[in-house]
Amino acid sequence: MNQEYRRIVQTAAMYARSHKPPPMHRLPCTAIVDTGIFPHMDLAGSITGFYDPVGHRSSAYDDNGHGTHIAGIISGNGQSLDGRYTGIFPGSPIFCVKALNENGNGKITDFIDGIEFLIKNRTKYHIRIINISLGAEYDNSPEQKSLLDCVEHAWDLGLIVCAAAGNNGPKQGSITIPGISRKIITIGTYDDYIPVQNESSGKHLVNYSGRGPTPECILKPDILCPGSNIMSLNNHPRSYRIKSGTSMSTPMIAAVISLVLSIFPDLTPKEIKKAVKLSHDSQNLHFDSRHFFRYFN
Repeated sequence: MNQEYRRIVQTAAMYARSHKPPPMHRLPCTAIVDTGIFPHMDLAGSITGFYDPVGHRSSAYDDNGHGTHIAGIISGNGQSLDGRYTGIFPGSPIFCVKALNENGNGKITDFIDGIEFLIKNRTKYHIRIINISLGAEYDNSPEQKSLLDCVEHAWDLGLIVCAAAGNNGPKQGSITIPGISRKIITIGTYDDYIPVQNESSGKHLVNYSGRGPTPECILKPDILCPGSNIMSLNNHPRSYRIKSGTSMSTPMIAAVISLVLSIFPDLTPKEIKKAVKLSHDSQNLHFDSRHFFRYFN
């Protein structure tokens, strides 16, 4: 298991113990836009709803596994293996939009449909955060412009949108859409063993992690998290698997935001983004969970 990820999980657990989040029904909900979600034992009681513009099914399912892996990083309670692998905010509420098919591909129209559903139903499901661990190469098409407008509209309405930087690095300008949005929080991946930049820090932006600047010359990503060799849930009963990518980094930020919002529910997206960007270590944009949680002590 990635040791940096383990440290974030442990720090979040200590923060939760010291601040005592409210009961489940009062916790902020994180919406996951992905391949779906499998009703895994480790997500029992966490899945508050499911919307499927792809297959138009009412019951939660995941015919790929990617979305379930994301959900486990956020909310997995570890029951299957006696707490050996848990998420960052175990048992926290999650809502899932299935916007990608079994091959991990999808239509922008389905993605927009899903975001619009979340906007419309944000109060009903107490949705505060949207996790988008997916993306596409930017091509400046009208369809992609509509997607960006939709995501930024969600942000303007108070939803905190966290999106992956994409895995098209190391070339410049390789951030995927919707991560190129200047408003939302865009997350890249670092690791301890790939010497790409800043040799002295001991942590390095991995080759695959997307880099800015964006087409609007905005520096991205906003923050870096561990993302390689992350153990989380698979789309089978009592099953886990290891995955790597900026997709895995993104829910780590979404989960710590959810935990902080459970204690300080009046924080705005701008305030949260400022705290995230100030939480990096002294060397680079590497996320320091201890620094982040101290910001809210």
